[in-house]
Amino acid sequence: MTVGAQILNLPNWNVLMTILMDGDSSPAFKAGVGNVLMGTLGGFQGGESVVNSERTFCVPFVLHPFGMSTPHRLMPLFSSHPVQFKITLDEAERALKGTSTNVEFTEVELVCVFTELSPGAQAQIDQMSGDLYNVLASSYQNVGSTMVAGSTAVTSNLGISVSSLERVIVCHRPTGTVNLTSAYSLGNRCKNGLTEYSIFVNGEQYPERPVKVEGKGAEALAEFLLSDHSLVNFDKQSSFNIAVAGTTASTKSNGIDGQSVNGILEPYKFDAPAGTEDGTTAGSASEIGTFITGVEMESGLSGGRSQRLYSGISTISSYIKLSWCVFGGCRCYC
Repeated sequence: MTVGAQILNLPNWNVLMTILMDGDSSPAFKAGVGNVLMGTLGGFQGGESVVNSERTFCVPFVLHPFGMSTPHRLMPLFSSHPVQFKITLDEAERALKGTSTNVEFTEVELVCVFTELSPGAQAQIDQMSGDLYNVLASSYQNVGSTMVAGSTAVTSNLGISVSSLERVIVCHRPTGTVNLTSAYSLGNRCKNGLTEYSIFVNGEQYPERPVKVEGKGAEALAEFLLSDHSLVNFDKQSSFNIAVAGTTASTKSNGIDGQSVNGILEPYKFDAPAGTEDGTTAGSASEIGTFITGVEMESGLSGGRSQRLYSGISTISSYIKLSWCVFGGCRCYC
């Protein structure tokens, strides 16, 4: 927020961060650098156990417009109006997993890196820019709806009005575990019997053929990677399928951390309503679902990396709908 104007409002920031950590970070990162910074583990959704002790965490502050400029640029801070960040913590039942939810945060601070120019260099930049600084930046929005138990199809209106809609990410969160202290509420996502889906903007369907969700979910995952501009990136890092049932503690894949022998996760697991790790040895069945999918909305001209052009779909003065076809069904939040 600045000058009384709200630049970004993103509910469920933690849910989105968990999705992107699954889709964009490797088990090695979670077990190594991520473990030191944020307490992540390489093999499953659970975080570091903190019992009657103090711990300092350094969480990279991402998923806000200043951190997602296109391309990445330094933000001018010499305006007479300050920029304010308001961070609201989630309820303990959703944010934590364990038998105790008595957690206290102290000495919270935002650490930034600043670059200061000499008066002469600053004057030259001001002259070149005409004292006007235009910075392109992406942002996220969150829209939720509830699917009634037993529904075989659902259409949700998404109140998103933007000049360039780049992609839509969708997850199902079982309502039975969203507020359950004993479950991994943030990262527990399920397929919910989904068979196909599509997005409609002013009646036009995206993609032109509904995405089929069948087998191991290859097409749904391909659509998510397409929306992430990484479908043909063969160096893509993710936490998908890092272990398979039947492995033992001595043959952990990808060098993940030892704590992960407690219920190794299969990150593209479809249906897991319990939201808890089920076993105590590597490869044992996990009840944490991590199904995600998405839709690419860009024309492909910029590939999400243009310095001057955004080529997503405009939804200003439009209506956008999410159409799902399912069988069976449980109550889910998406």
